[in-house]
Amino acid sequence: KYKGNDEIAQMAIILNKNIASTKKYLDNKVKEQVKAQIEKDKILMQQSKMASMGEMLSNIAHQWRQPLSAISTAATGIYVQFEMGNYDKKQILKTLDSINDVAQFLSKTIDTFRNYFKPDKEKHYLYIDETINKAFNLLEFRIKSIDINIIKNLEKIEIDGYENELIQVFINLINNSLDILQKNKIKIIIVKTYKKEDFCYIEFLDNGGGIKEEIIHKIFEPYFTTKHQSQGTGLGLYMSSEIIQRHMNGHITVSNKEFELDGSKFKGANFIIKLPTKKA
Repeated sequence: KYKGNDEIAQMAIILNKNIASTKKYLDNKVKEQVKAQIEKDKILMQQSKMASMGEMLSNIAHQWRQPLSAISTAATGIYVQFEMGNYDKKQILKTLDSINDVAQFLSKTIDTFRNYFKPDKEKHYLYIDETINKAFNLLEFRIKSIDINIIKNLEKIEIDGYENELIQVFINLINNSLDILQKNKIKIIIVKTYKKEDFCYIEFLDNGGGIKEEIIHKIFEPYFTTKHQSQGTGLGLYMSSEIIQRHMNGHITVSNKEFELDGSKFKGANFIIKLPTKKA
């Protein structure tokens, strides 16, 4: 009897050791997987930042091209007038004022982009309509260059979040629409915000024809892109999803939507972002 108890005790000790060993092995495996996933996320985030920086530099080029051309034209006009000895003092002063206005605009643009690149350390309260308008302002000249009809219906809703990251999301969505709409005769982007219970909803809709049904469920996956390799990395929508869901405690979805405007029927991609309001 006592020997039997000793054997049971020994078996229990061995079993406990095996359980402890297995638990330690599984814990290590979980830690390795978590570490690997964190490293993967870091790499994806860095690649996304580089892609975003490239897009922003392209946006700066669009923003500056027309103003710099205006300065060059004005300066050349003054030079020609002096060369020919036929100049109007009032006209020259007016031209110099316009050059100064454009230079001030360029200076303001530098500050806007510099603030955009600053990382948000902490969440803060912001009005969603102002943040959306900042995103559109950063793309102002690109929008003008391809003659987009922007329709806004924005309510003043306060949320708690990271403004620069949110601007990055909006810029991704707007740029995607701009890329799709370049070939359209009629180009429309509709953005609206509204509040339901304790949530703010932001909708982006264009008339680009929508996304193919067989791939629409993949567009938030990393490295998935419908663009040529030279035009897209497949990280924009993935990082937008990460920002909305992980950083902002929100949700982002996409579907194809048919709509009517001024008697004409259109179809396009409809992105809906859901974010907690300040109250929530």
